[in-house]
Amino acid sequence: MRRPPARTRPITAGALAALLLAVTLLGSCQVHEHTVGIGPNGLKTVRARQFYFMFGLFQLNEVDTERMASEASSYRITTLDSFSDWILWPLLLPLTMSSRTVIVET
Repeated sequence: MRRPPARTRPITAGALAALLLAVTLLGSCQVHEHTVGIGPNGLKTVRARQFYFMFGLFQLNEVDTERMASEASSYRITTLDSFSDWILWPLLLPLTMSSRTVIVET
């Protein structure tokens, strides 16, 4: 004997919009870490923003991580898409620009 199919509710437009927004905003977080020497000892943290043109094809400004670390021989370099980069994204998108945050911990 066959069992009748279970009743399912359709996905509402609001739930679908929330799901698409979450996938769009949370799906592409990127973090790259590079440790030089034995790593940071917690003395100083320096932040800078790197800008790109044509969605990363051309670099617009130079962020020198060696200069940011000054004389330290052990440090950590972290590049990421921070919350402020996400805030800037709608403003920079019409110009085909993007930004990235660079953090050097010594």
